[in-house]
Amino acid sequence: MAATTRAGEGAAPADDNASPFNAPTYPPIPIEEFDRNDLLAMEKESVGIFISEHPLKRVREALAVKSDCSTAEVMNRRNDEWIKVGGMITESKKIRTRSGSTMMFATLSDLEGSVEIVVFEKALNAAEGVIADDAIVIVRGKVDHKEAGKVCVIVQDVDKFDPSDAEVEKAKAQVARIAAQRPSAFKRRVDAAQLPATVIDDLRELFERYPGDMEFVLIMQTRTGERRLKFGDAYKVKAGDAGFKAELNGLLPPLAVTAAA
Repeated sequence: MAATTRAGEGAAPADDNASPFNAPTYPPIPIEEFDRNDLLAMEKESVGIFISEHPLKRVREALAVKSDCSTAEVMNRRNDEWIKVGGMITESKKIRTRSGSTMMFATLSDLEGSVEIVVFEKALNAAEGVIADDAIVIVRGKVDHKEAGKVCVIVQDVDKFDPSDAEVEKAKAQVARIAAQRPSAFKRRVDAAQLPATVIDDLRELFERYPGDMEFVLIMQTRTGERRLKFGDAYKVKAGDAGFKAELNGLLPPLAVTAAA
């Protein structure tokens, strides 16, 4: 006959000091510092945005040195003009055409704006593995003004952009030298007698559409001598923009423009 076991017989002795609740366990906190690129990748994957800093901030000057223009300036380039522009791929989509070939539409963004890029199959095959979301690249291609107000870049070549620390520092120094040599103000000398009465309001409206970092000074030749009109920090302009220069020349009567400094 099987022996009967009394309650508690054979059981492990109770620990009078044990907590009635089981303490949760957590993985150990890593003591090593994450690599910068790994950290940014984890931030983007976890919360959908970069928290520490935007990846393009470190290479801003290096991109400027390697590129012909920023993404925001592509709109002002001529149709079919060849350009090099750099930035980060923020969106991409592959499609299959009616002919059976594959092409990609993607958005290239920098710290100033963004532009659509179109990559046909030949260029896409050559750039396999380079064009990917969050990849920093330099693209070379032709400007395509598809329709009024819209522009894209038809891509010929795509190169990964990953400059070394030394290259980044060299580019920063080069950009700083160029900035130091650039005039602090964009000056336009005119004959005051040739100016329309609405010119000041017209200029302000123009400046609001081309905001930048350079002060504009209007030098007016009058019968009583030279007068200078400064528009101030609220109306700083992007003086190097081709569109701005074209509209400025159109706004001021041809005979009024005697010199530009």
